[in-house]
Amino acid sequence: MTLLLSTAREKVKAIRKRKTHVQVEEHTFTKTILVTQFPNQVEPGFLSFLTKLRQLHPDAYIRRVYTYQPATFKWNTWKRWKLNRLHNNIEQAKGTPEGPRESEVRAYRALKSLQSQEENNVIDLWLYITVSAPAEEIVINTVKDIRKALKNRGLKTDDLKAEQTPAFLHSSLFAPTRSEFLKRHPGRLVDMESAASTMPFTHSSISDETGVYGGHRVSDESIVYFDLNSPHEEGDLNMIVLGKTGEGKSTWMKAMTMGLLLEGYRVFVFDVDGEWEPMCHYVGGLWIDQTMSSGRYNDPFRIAKKLEGNDPEIRKANANRLSDVMTAVLGSVTLLAGDGVTSEMMNAADRAMTTVWKECGIDPDDENTWDTEKARHASIHLWYQFLKKDTSRGAQELSEKIWRFFEGSMKKMFAVEEDLNVEAYNFVVFHVASQVNNLDDQHVGAVKMSMAMNTVWGQVRLEKTIGERFTAVVVDEGQRALENPSMSTFVNMIATTIRKWNGLIMLGTNKPSVLWATGGTSGGNGLWENSSIKIMFYMEESGLLSVAENANVPENIINELRTMQKTKQFIIRYKDKGYDRLTLRLPENERKLYRTRGRRAG
Repeated sequence: MTLLLSTAREKVKAIRKRKTHVQVEEHTFTKTILVTQFPNQVEPGFLSFLTKLRQLHPDAYIRRVYTYQPATFKWNTWKRWKLNRLHNNIEQAKGTPEGPRESEVRAYRALKSLQSQEENNVIDLWLYITVSAPAEEIVINTVKDIRKALKNRGLKTDDLKAEQTPAFLHSSLFAPTRSEFLKRHPGRLVDMESAASTMPFTHSSISDETGVYGGHRVSDESIVYFDLNSPHEEGDLNMIVLGKTGEGKSTWMKAMTMGLLLEGYRVFVFDVDGEWEPMCHYVGGLWIDQTMSSGRYNDPFRIAKKLEGNDPEIRKANANRLSDVMTAVLGSVTLLAGDGVTSEMMNAADRAMTTVWKECGIDPDDENTWDTEKARHASIHLWYQFLKKDTSRGAQELSEKIWRFFEGSMKKMFAVEEDLNVEAYNFVVFHVASQVNNLDDQHVGAVKMSMAMNTVWGQVRLEKTIGERFTAVVVDEGQRALENPSMSTFVNMIATTIRKWNGLIMLGTNKPSVLWATGGTSGGNGLWENSSIKIMFYMEESGLLSVAENANVPENIINELRTMQKTKQFIIRYKDKGYDRLTLRLPENERKLYRTRGRRAG
């Protein structure tokens, strides 16, 4: 809040008052007008004609701002008297040559509509139209044409002479909720349904009617939404985001993630470079640093908490908790050992695991023994102790292969067990090891990433079982993550099955070639074939050629992408609704939150 107020004061200080407009900074002139009278009926997109005016004034930026405040409306004796008086006047005037007065008809219809509304189910609406340009003359001419066009469509306006500074402030992010300006210019009282029609949707487009903000259409500034929260939605909702580093890819992914959180999604992020930490802390999420340097890890022996309830799906999930542990343990052991794992080694790993269960009082056939304090002593370290005590050839060979991770130079890998209540967080970020050119770090990264994947997949299934919210899995720097064979397999599995588990996956990459069947990865190819939302920012020529050759993208779209360098705009293909060109309109404080380290934009 302090930051917002500080920014607001800076904005106000930067405003210079002029006779009919304000000047913001040195070369920006701005004028705001207020719509004071609307037509009897409005439909979504009723201001789309402003697009043509923008084409007539290409140097002007036209911004429409709707502000809303809860209004108190009580149906009392006075309003009932006024409604009856209006009705009487209208009926009497029907027999005269002049007919009823238009103003009385409008007032009667408005009161009649509001009569049926529940108390406080109404709001005050203000519509500001702000024009900005590098020259005063451009602003004046554009505003003149706008007011004329609005008048022809039954809208009246106030050009707010001598009130441009408060008008500018009230049409900004920092608009006051109570002020003398609002008392002088009361809002239009409307019901909720009518207010919904004032949103700047346009005619048929790729946009859904509701959902998560995806961007503004470049052609007409209308907003595009994705309905990602409907249980009746058919097909997958997966997303692929392509683009050269610095063109806006990561910013879009973080903005979409924020939208998913606002829609009630539970989101899990695999962060290769640690770029999601500021956003994680901002939203109160859980940051799990599983890089080699941290020494932190999720123990694969940790048994998930028992779910409450007698639903068949819940009972099934509870019964499978120990088998999930077995899969996680043996999978981690396989990755630790690397190549050359024999059946004798896996048998030894299995014997050590069952010994751990017996030592910790865990009976595989009795669920009541899985949630005791003694059961929590089961760990990967205890497993290694029992493996070393096994004198069989398989056990000795396996313990020799993994010795360095428990006693040698790599023992820091399992130094600090994460004691985390993952279920308590809506936003969880796993900072996994970077896939650098050090083979040891790659090995550690593969193992820890596998542990993180087991945790995430368990949470996705948990949410499906509970049935209260959807989940999303986000993979940034996909070109590097997919080089990990385990991660590639995981992405492929997620892409093809997560919709059945009420979820979606979003992956971003600056290397499109990882997505194709030839020369790519199984995870990339599986995701491309099962993604209904494809976002494409500007790419290097090699990337564009790769998309043109493998992705069945029309040539005119490829050519348009070539023109988009440094624009922060992107092409979107959404389901079977075709292509469109969009850009993000984000508050500056939100955009700063999403910026990548070392660059001015994500």
